[in-house]
Amino acid sequence: MRIAIYPKANKDVPRKDDELNLVPLLLPYDGEFMELFYKSFNLVRAFIKADTRVPTPVALPVAEDRFVTRDLQQRAMFPVVQVTDVIRDMSQQDLLEERPVV
Repeated sequence: MRIAIYPKANKDVPRKDDELNLVPLLLPYDGEFMELFYKSFNLVRAFIKADTRVPTPVALPVAEDRFVTRDLQQRAMFPVVQVTDVIRDMSQQDLLEERPVV
């Protein structure tokens, strides 16, 4: 299943689109959110392309991004589920409200 993020317009609710095989996730956002989302996506992509090692400064020029990938690289030998649990626990979970998709 794919999840699509797009600007919230009117009072639409999340629902599964069987034709497109995705759940449109309505998310109010501004340019700053999309910049952070895109930056995070590129950080992960560079990390994977570098075979889960810290990418070169040319590939990832921002020092903070390389810090994050260094943190991920140090956990490379641990099971993925344990790593994602630790990263999730570092997050601000109270910022999200979970509801089942109808």
